[in-house]
Order: sequence, then C-alpha cells, then structure tokens
Amino acid sequence: MTINTQAVEWLQARAIDPETASRMGIYTAGRGPDGEPWPDPAGNILVFPYIEGGSEVNAKYRTMGEKRFWQRKDARKTFFNADV
Repeated sequence: MTINTQAVEWLQARAIDPETASRMGIYTAGRGPDGEPWPDPAGNILVFPYIEGGSEVNAKYRTMGEKRFWQRKDARKTFFNADV
C-alpha cells in the first residue's frame, strides 16, 4: 500500500518521517462505494492499521483535510503496533 504526496507533506508538517509511517503500515485511502475507506493511492484518508498476530484486526482513520477520526466498526480493540 502507498502513501501519496499529499499525505507525505501532511506527515512531514507534523514531524513524522514518511518512511517510518510506511514501515508501520500506514497508507492512504478514499471512500469506497459503500462509504467505507478503501486503499487508494490518491485518497485523502490516512489509515493506521492495527496488526495483531500478523493480521490487520482493526484500522483507525484520519482525514487530512477536515480533522475527523473514526475506526472500523465492531473491530477488535488492541494497541497500535502491538506485534512489536
């Protein structure tokens, strides 16, 4: 999955190294036909995947424009980067 140029600039403006974000699995998404975020290199949503046992069990989302946060509905609660 990828992080687009807009997201790289957004991360850098917050002193977050885009390479580190990529290693953590963070990627960009857009709204799918059902309104839920889907991986999209041109999207304006940052996806923070929550990995447990090597599988994504949850994801939290943040828009890069208007400040909005939400997470996947009914997903397992766990710590970010728990596998480390």
